Amino acid sequence: MIGFGTTKILLPNTTKRLLVLAPQFASRQPGFIELMQTIGRLAGGLGAKITVLGSGTELKSIETRLEGVKLKAPVAYDALRSWAEAIPRLRGEATPDDMIVVLSAREGRLAWTHQLSRMPRRIVDTLPKNNIVVAFPADPVQRNTWVGAYSLPESETLIDESRILLHLDPSELGPAIEQLLQPKLGSRAGEARDTIVKAASEYAAQLGAGVVLVHAHVAWVTKPTVYIATFKEGLKLARIENPARVVLVLLSPVSLPPEAHLRTLAKLAKIFYQKKTGEKIASAETPEQVLKIIHEGASRQDEG
Repeated sequence: MIGFGTTKILLPNTTKRLLVLAPQFASRQPGFIELMQTIGRLAGGLGAKITVLGSGTELKSIETRLEGVKLKAPVAYDALRSWAEAIPRLRGEATPDDMIVVLSAREGRLAWTHQLSRMPRRIVDTLPKNNIVVAFPADPVQRNTWVGAYSLPESETLIDESRILLHLDPSELGPAIEQLLQPKLGSRAGEARDTIVKAASEYAAQLGAGVVLVHAHVAWVTKPTVYIATFKEGLKLARIENPARVVLVLLSPVSLPPEAHLRTLAKLAKIFYQKKTGEKIASAETPEQVLKIIHEGASRQDEG
Protein backbone atom coordinates (compact mmCIF):
# COMPACT_ATOMS: atom_id res chain seq x y z
CA MET A 1 0.00 0.00 0.00
CA ILE A 2 1.19 3.50 -0.81
CA GLY A 3 -0.25 6.18 1.44
CA PHE A 4 -0.58 9.92 0.90
CA GLY A 5 -2.43 11.31 3.88
CA THR A 6 -6.08 10.53 3.25
CA THR A 7 -5.38 8.83 -0.06
CA LYS A 8 -4.43 5.25 -0.83
CA ILE A 9 -3.06 4.18 -4.16
CA LEU A 10 -3.01 0.45 -4.63
CA LEU A 11 -2.79 -0.87 -8.15
CA PRO A 12 -3.49 -4.60 -8.00
CA ASN A 13 -4.25 -6.54 -11.14
CA THR A 14 -7.70 -7.53 -9.77
CA THR A 15 -9.25 -4.10 -10.41
CA LYS A 16 -12.27 -4.54 -12.67
CA ARG A 17 -13.98 -1.16 -12.44
CA LEU A 18 -13.09 2.46 -11.74
CA LEU A 19 -15.85 4.27 -9.88
CA VAL A 20 -15.27 7.94 -10.70
CA LEU A 21 -16.91 10.51 -8.41
CA ALA A 22 -17.56 13.75 -10.29
CA PRO A 23 -18.56 16.82 -8.24
CA GLN A 24 -20.63 19.62 -9.70
CA PHE A 25 -18.67 21.64 -12.30
CA ALA A 26 -15.92 19.01 -12.57
CA SER A 27 -16.38 18.99 -16.35
CA ARG A 28 -15.82 22.75 -16.56
CA GLN A 29 -12.36 22.69 -15.03
CA PRO A 30 -9.37 23.33 -17.29
CA GLY A 31 -7.66 20.03 -17.98
CA PHE A 32 -10.81 17.93 -17.49
CA ILE A 33 -10.62 16.10 -20.81
CA GLU A 34 -6.92 15.32 -20.36
CA LEU A 35 -7.67 14.04 -16.86
CA MET A 36 -10.40 11.74 -18.16
CA GLN A 37 -8.07 10.47 -20.86
CA THR A 38 -5.53 9.66 -18.15
CA ILE A 39 -8.18 7.79 -16.18
CA GLY A 40 -9.16 5.99 -19.38
CA ARG A 41 -5.57 4.89 -19.96
CA LEU A 42 -5.32 3.69 -16.37
CA ALA A 43 -8.52 1.68 -16.76
CA GLY A 44 -7.41 0.33 -20.12
CA GLY A 45 -4.11 -0.85 -18.69
CA LEU A 46 -5.98 -2.67 -15.93
CA GLY A 47 -8.57 -4.15 -18.28
CA ALA A 48 -11.24 -2.34 -16.27
CA LYS A 49 -14.38 -0.37 -17.14
CA ILE A 50 -15.37 3.09 -15.88
CA THR A 51 -18.55 4.18 -14.13
CA VAL A 52 -18.95 7.90 -13.46
CA LEU A 53 -21.11 8.95 -10.51
CA GLY A 54 -22.44 12.50 -10.24
CA SER A 55 -25.54 14.64 -10.42
CA GLY A 56 -27.75 14.26 -13.46
CA THR A 57 -26.82 17.69 -14.77
CA GLU A 58 -23.10 17.11 -14.27
CA LEU A 59 -23.23 13.73 -16.01
CA LYS A 60 -24.95 15.32 -19.01
CA SER A 61 -22.23 17.93 -19.11
CA ILE A 62 -19.52 15.26 -18.91
CA GLU A 63 -21.10 13.23 -21.71
CA THR A 64 -21.25 16.35 -23.88
CA ARG A 65 -17.60 17.25 -23.23
CA LEU A 66 -16.45 13.69 -23.92
CA GLU A 67 -18.27 13.42 -27.24
CA GLY A 68 -15.69 12.44 -29.82
CA VAL A 69 -13.01 11.86 -27.17
CA LYS A 70 -11.52 8.38 -27.40
CA LEU A 71 -10.97 6.75 -24.03
CA LYS A 72 -9.18 3.45 -23.51
CA ALA A 73 -12.07 1.88 -21.57
CA PRO A 74 -15.88 1.73 -21.78
CA VAL A 75 -17.71 4.40 -19.77
CA ALA A 76 -21.10 4.22 -18.06
CA TYR A 77 -22.93 6.92 -16.08
CA ASP A 78 -24.88 6.55 -12.85
CA ALA A 79 -26.72 9.58 -11.44
CA LEU A 80 -26.70 10.59 -7.78
CA ARG A 81 -29.63 12.47 -6.30
CA SER A 82 -27.13 14.65 -4.41
CA TRP A 83 -23.45 14.68 -3.43
CA ALA A 84 -24.49 13.48 0.03
CA GLU A 85 -25.61 10.21 -1.56
CA ALA A 86 -22.07 9.35 -2.72
CA ILE A 87 -20.87 7.62 0.45
CA PRO A 88 -24.07 5.55 1.00
CA ARG A 89 -23.99 4.55 -2.67
CA LEU A 90 -20.36 3.46 -2.48
CA ARG A 91 -20.99 1.59 0.77
CA GLY A 92 -23.82 -0.35 -0.83
CA GLU A 93 -22.46 -0.96 -4.32
CA ALA A 94 -18.64 -0.92 -4.31
CA THR A 95 -16.86 -4.27 -4.38
CA PRO A 96 -13.22 -5.05 -3.45
CA ASP A 97 -12.42 -5.07 -7.18
CA ASP A 98 -13.42 -1.41 -7.57
CA MET A 99 -10.95 1.47 -7.60
CA ILE A 100 -12.50 4.71 -6.34
CA VAL A 101 -11.36 7.84 -8.19
CA VAL A 102 -12.36 11.26 -6.87
CA LEU A 103 -12.25 14.07 -9.44
CA SER A 104 -11.00 16.76 -7.10
CA ALA A 105 -10.19 20.45 -7.45
CA ARG A 106 -7.72 22.83 -5.88
CA GLU A 107 -9.07 25.32 -3.38
CA GLY A 108 -10.49 28.38 -5.07
CA ARG A 109 -11.33 26.58 -8.32
CA LEU A 110 -14.89 26.31 -9.60
CA ALA A 111 -15.51 22.71 -8.50
CA TRP A 112 -13.90 23.02 -5.05
CA THR A 113 -16.04 22.73 -1.92
CA HIS A 114 -15.34 21.81 1.68
CA GLN A 115 -17.39 18.64 1.16
CA LEU A 116 -15.19 17.66 -1.78
CA SER A 117 -11.99 18.24 0.21
CA ARG A 118 -13.24 15.89 2.94
CA MET A 119 -14.44 13.18 0.57
CA PRO A 120 -11.19 11.15 0.32
CA ARG A 121 -10.97 10.66 4.09
CA ARG A 122 -14.61 9.63 4.27
CA ILE A 123 -14.07 7.07 1.51
CA VAL A 124 -10.97 5.66 3.21
CA ASP A 125 -12.93 5.28 6.45
CA THR A 126 -15.88 3.68 4.66
CA LEU A 127 -14.00 1.42 2.24
CA PRO A 128 -10.61 0.63 3.82
CA LYS A 129 -9.93 -2.30 1.47
CA ASN A 130 -10.50 -0.44 -1.79
CA ASN A 131 -8.06 1.41 -4.01
CA ILE A 132 -8.60 5.16 -3.71
CA VAL A 133 -7.12 7.82 -5.97
CA VAL A 134 -7.65 11.58 -5.79
CA ALA A 135 -7.20 13.03 -9.29
CA PHE A 136 -6.62 16.70 -10.01
CA PRO A 137 -6.69 18.33 -13.46
CA ALA A 138 -3.30 19.62 -14.57
CA ASP A 139 -2.73 23.25 -13.73
CA PRO A 140 -3.13 25.14 -17.02
CA VAL A 141 -0.01 27.20 -16.36
CA GLN A 142 2.17 24.11 -16.02
CA ARG A 143 4.30 23.19 -18.99
CA ASN A 144 4.77 19.71 -20.38
CA THR A 145 8.39 20.14 -21.43
CA TRP A 146 10.20 17.79 -19.14
CA VAL A 147 12.46 15.35 -20.95
CA GLY A 148 16.19 15.23 -20.44
CA ALA A 149 18.44 18.03 -21.65
CA TYR A 150 15.61 19.44 -23.77
CA SER A 151 13.56 20.82 -20.93
CA LEU A 152 13.58 21.46 -17.21
CA PRO A 153 16.68 22.12 -15.14
CA GLU A 154 18.76 19.01 -14.53
CA SER A 155 17.53 18.64 -10.96
CA GLU A 156 13.97 18.16 -12.20
CA THR A 157 14.49 15.87 -15.19
CA LEU A 158 12.70 12.55 -15.38
CA ILE A 159 14.87 10.92 -18.00
CA ASP A 160 18.51 11.21 -18.97
CA GLU A 161 20.81 9.03 -21.01
CA SER A 162 22.66 7.69 -17.95
CA ARG A 163 19.51 5.79 -16.93
CA ILE A 164 18.99 4.07 -20.28
CA LEU A 165 20.33 0.58 -21.08
CA LEU A 166 19.80 -0.98 -24.49
CA HIS A 167 19.50 -4.52 -25.86
CA LEU A 168 19.66 -6.39 -22.54
CA ASP A 169 19.83 -10.19 -22.52
CA PRO A 170 18.25 -11.27 -19.19
CA SER A 171 15.12 -13.33 -19.74
CA GLU A 172 13.67 -12.60 -16.27
CA LEU A 173 12.58 -9.26 -14.87
CA GLY A 174 14.65 -9.36 -11.64
CA PRO A 175 18.13 -9.65 -13.21
CA ALA A 176 17.18 -7.11 -15.88
CA ILE A 177 16.03 -4.57 -13.29
CA GLU A 178 19.14 -5.02 -11.17
CA GLN A 179 21.38 -4.56 -14.21
CA LEU A 180 19.43 -1.41 -15.12
CA LEU A 181 19.60 0.15 -11.64
CA GLN A 182 23.07 -0.91 -10.48
CA PRO A 183 25.05 1.96 -12.09
CA LYS A 184 22.98 4.61 -10.29
CA LEU A 185 21.77 2.93 -7.10
CA GLY A 186 24.80 0.78 -6.25
CA SER A 187 24.17 -1.28 -3.11
CA ARG A 188 20.48 -0.34 -3.14
CA ALA A 189 19.93 -1.93 -6.55
CA GLY A 190 19.00 -5.28 -4.99
CA GLU A 191 16.42 -3.72 -2.68
CA ALA A 192 15.04 -1.67 -5.56
CA ARG A 193 14.89 -4.80 -7.72
CA ASP A 194 12.78 -6.62 -5.13
CA THR A 195 10.43 -3.64 -4.76
CA ILE A 196 9.94 -3.29 -8.50
CA VAL A 197 9.48 -7.01 -9.14
CA LYS A 198 6.78 -7.05 -6.45
CA ALA A 199 5.13 -3.97 -7.99
CA ALA A 200 5.24 -5.63 -11.41
CA SER A 201 3.48 -8.72 -10.06
CA GLU A 202 0.67 -6.50 -8.72
CA TYR A 203 0.46 -3.95 -11.51
CA ALA A 204 2.24 -3.56 -14.81
CA ALA A 205 0.67 -1.35 -17.47
CA GLN A 206 1.12 -1.93 -21.18
CA LEU A 207 1.68 1.38 -22.96
CA GLY A 208 1.31 0.50 -26.57
CA ALA A 209 2.74 -2.50 -28.38
CA GLY A 210 5.79 -3.95 -26.67
CA VAL A 211 6.07 -1.19 -24.02
CA VAL A 212 5.46 -1.90 -20.33
CA LEU A 213 5.50 0.52 -17.40
CA VAL A 214 6.32 -0.60 -13.85
CA HIS A 215 6.23 1.97 -11.08
CA ALA A 216 6.86 2.10 -7.36
CA HIS A 217 7.20 4.61 -4.52
CA VAL A 218 10.50 4.35 -2.68
CA ALA A 219 12.32 6.20 0.08
CA TRP A 220 15.65 6.65 -1.68
CA VAL A 221 14.65 9.04 -4.47
CA THR A 222 13.80 12.71 -4.00
CA LYS A 223 12.08 13.30 -7.34
CA PRO A 224 10.32 11.15 -9.97
CA THR A 225 12.94 9.24 -11.91
CA VAL A 226 12.57 7.05 -14.99
CA TYR A 227 14.83 4.19 -16.07
CA ILE A 228 14.48 2.65 -19.52
CA ALA A 229 15.62 -0.77 -20.69
CA THR A 230 15.24 -2.39 -24.10
CA PHE A 231 15.50 -6.13 -24.78
CA LYS A 232 16.75 -8.01 -27.80
CA GLU A 233 14.10 -10.71 -27.79
CA GLY A 234 11.47 -9.24 -25.51
CA LEU A 235 10.76 -9.85 -21.83
CA LYS A 236 7.81 -12.04 -20.80
CA LEU A 237 5.82 -10.58 -17.90
CA ALA A 238 2.90 -12.03 -16.00
CA ARG A 239 -0.51 -10.87 -17.28
CA ILE A 240 1.06 -8.91 -20.15
CA GLU A 241 -0.01 -10.37 -23.47
CA ASN A 242 3.00 -9.53 -25.64
CA PRO A 243 6.70 -9.73 -24.69
CA ALA A 244 8.07 -6.34 -23.68
CA ARG A 245 10.77 -4.89 -25.90
CA VAL A 246 10.81 -1.68 -23.82
CA VAL A 247 10.41 -1.53 -20.02
CA LEU A 248 9.97 1.79 -18.21
CA VAL A 249 10.65 1.89 -14.49
CA LEU A 250 9.22 4.94 -12.72
CA LEU A 251 10.48 5.51 -9.17
CA SER A 252 8.67 8.24 -7.22
CA PRO A 253 9.29 9.59 -3.70
CA VAL A 254 6.98 8.29 -1.01
CA SER A 255 6.09 11.92 -0.24
CA LEU A 256 5.02 12.75 -3.81
CA PRO A 257 1.39 14.00 -3.90
CA PRO A 258 -0.93 11.64 -5.79
CA GLU A 259 -1.91 14.23 -8.37
CA ALA A 260 1.77 14.75 -9.26
CA HIS A 261 2.26 10.99 -9.59
CA LEU A 262 -0.75 10.74 -11.88
CA ARG A 263 0.52 13.61 -14.01
CA THR A 264 3.85 11.83 -14.44
CA LEU A 265 2.09 8.61 -15.42
CA ALA A 266 -0.09 10.57 -17.85
CA LYS A 267 2.91 12.19 -19.53
CA LEU A 268 4.64 8.86 -20.01
CA ALA A 269 1.45 7.19 -21.24
CA LYS A 270 0.70 9.95 -23.76
CA ILE A 271 4.13 9.61 -25.31
CA PHE A 272 4.43 5.83 -25.34
CA TYR A 273 0.90 5.23 -26.58
CA GLN A 274 1.87 7.07 -29.76
CA LYS A 275 2.14 4.82 -32.77
CA LYS A 276 5.55 3.19 -33.32
CA THR A 277 7.22 4.99 -30.38
CA GLY A 278 8.00 1.70 -28.66
CA GLU A 279 9.23 0.15 -31.89
CA LYS A 280 11.55 3.08 -32.55
CA ILE A 281 13.00 2.98 -29.03
CA ALA A 282 13.48 -0.79 -29.17
CA SER A 283 15.49 -0.32 -32.37
CA ALA A 284 17.55 2.61 -31.10
CA GLU A 285 21.30 2.07 -30.96
CA THR A 286 22.24 4.76 -28.43
CA PRO A 287 20.67 6.44 -25.37
CA GLU A 288 20.89 9.74 -27.25
CA GLN A 289 18.62 8.31 -29.95
CA VAL A 290 16.13 7.22 -27.27
CA LEU A 291 16.03 10.73 -25.78
CA LYS A 292 15.47 12.21 -29.22
CA ILE A 293 12.52 9.87 -29.87
CA ILE A 294 10.99 10.73 -26.50
CA HIS A 295 11.53 14.44 -27.08
CA GLU A 296 9.77 14.20 -30.45
CA GLY A 297 6.86 12.40 -28.77
CA ALA A 298 6.67 15.07 -26.06
CA SER A 299 6.65 17.78 -28.73
CA ARG A 300 3.75 16.10 -30.55
CA GLN A 301 1.95 15.84 -27.20
CA ASP A 302 2.34 19.59 -26.60
CA GLU A 303 1.14 20.41 -30.12
CA GLY A 304 -1.93 18.17 -29.64
